[in-house]
Amino acid sequence: MAKYIDEDNDYLVIKAKSKIVENLIRMGKLSLKEIADIANVTIDFVIAIQQKLSTDK
Repeated sequence: MAKYIDEDNDYLVIKAKSKIVENLIRMGKLSLKEIADIANVTIDFVIAIQQKLSTDK
């Protein structure tokens, strides 16, 4: 990423990664570790999105 964007704290980057993780979870074909690796996030981030999706149902 550009040197001017703090990828860990930028709202739009986090929102985009959340959406990617959300879509990969909904596909249901990948493990949490695989999703984390693809989206370049932590497993804890993936689990948080997964929990949010399960409470939204």
